[in-house]
Amino acid sequence: RAAAGTSTTDPGEPKSAFIFGLGYVGSAVAQNLLAKGWRVCGTCTSPEKQELLQAAGVEAFAFDLQDMRDDAATLSDAGVDALYGCSHVLSTVPPLPDGTDPVLYELGEDLCALHEDGAMEWLGYLSSTGVYGDHGGAWVDEETVPEPNLTRTRARYAAERAWSSLLRSWDAPVHVFRLAGIYGPGRSAIDTVAKYASDLSQCVVDDTTFISRCHAADIVAVLEASMAAPEPGLLLNVADDRPATRYEVISHAAQLSGLGLPRPQDFTLAPVNRGGGNKRVLNAAMKELLLKRRRETEGDEAGEGMNLGEDALIFPDYRSGLGDIASGSETPFLLGLPVEFQRPNLINSGKPSSSETAAEGVAGAAALPPDASAEDRIFQLEQLMEELTSRVAMLEGKMRN
Repeated sequence: RAAAGTSTTDPGEPKSAFIFGLGYVGSAVAQNLLAKGWRVCGTCTSPEKQELLQAAGVEAFAFDLQDMRDDAATLSDAGVDALYGCSHVLSTVPPLPDGTDPVLYELGEDLCALHEDGAMEWLGYLSSTGVYGDHGGAWVDEETVPEPNLTRTRARYAAERAWSSLLRSWDAPVHVFRLAGIYGPGRSAIDTVAKYASDLSQCVVDDTTFISRCHAADIVAVLEASMAAPEPGLLLNVADDRPATRYEVISHAAQLSGLGLPRPQDFTLAPVNRGGGNKRVLNAAMKELLLKRRRETEGDEAGEGMNLGEDALIFPDYRSGLGDIASGSETPFLLGLPVEFQRPNLINSGKPSSSETAAEGVAGAAALPPDASAEDRIFQLEQLMEELTSRVAMLEGKMRN
């Protein structure tokens, strides 16, 4: 396959990026690069979404990497040509359950050929802080040895190592980003509260597990900073400054939604392992990268006197991030949210019964959009698992009473 493509990048042309997986994060990155004058290409999972992306200016190609046995898992010749015309390549695609990375399986040779042609400046892979496993609430950083404890996180770590091997074997400019819990407009605790029409009893919360998070806007900023100053071999945690339990975050979202300060008994309380384990993620290296980029773009004096904890991030904690979402902002989606994350505002609408809300919630999570990316499908399935857990906890509480 590698012989079929020939690098077509031109130093005099605008920067160009190919994004495998134009889902939630991939779309945000694409929209921001387009705004800066980049040529942006990438993949999605359906012709319908392909048409929407193309209308927004993205050279999109249908490519369903989660079913490699299907013809849809073969990138068209036009898609391969577009790949060979890009200097920066990002993959947001999660691995298959056995740890196989679909992008490397299908196009690994093409990526190595693109690098050998000297056209590839930056190659990024989005992994997850879930690879660290459970640390009982302790802090972890990039030096912490990964101990993935679930099938999904073990598969993620296997895929991460496969991408890193391109650096060792081919000297490819690989950069790995371990993302904490992703949230943003259309995908936040604000949306969870709205989804249940403000009926907090439908929200399952966990007051014992610490989870690190990161707003999509800060993820975009980190990736852009790295693209501007490639550092092959980079491994970076991407998280905000304030790990918190789900109880804290949903409670704050409820307040922002006009429901006042909720009480623990307003929720369905149940310890929930959401897949990433109980830990807090350190982000000093990430913030250094962001401040370094700010100094380069704004001058050396820009970094003087700045507080590393407060000034590096757009949204340093869930409070600032949720506040922005509650205001109606769609940052960082400059051209609008991906269609699968556009939801009606249910806050302060008439409340359906608990049984109606439960049925609609489970049905909504189970009905995966046909044009959703692999990343978004996993997110929807996690929501379904969470809601089913809530239903079980509520039934157990009724039985005890």
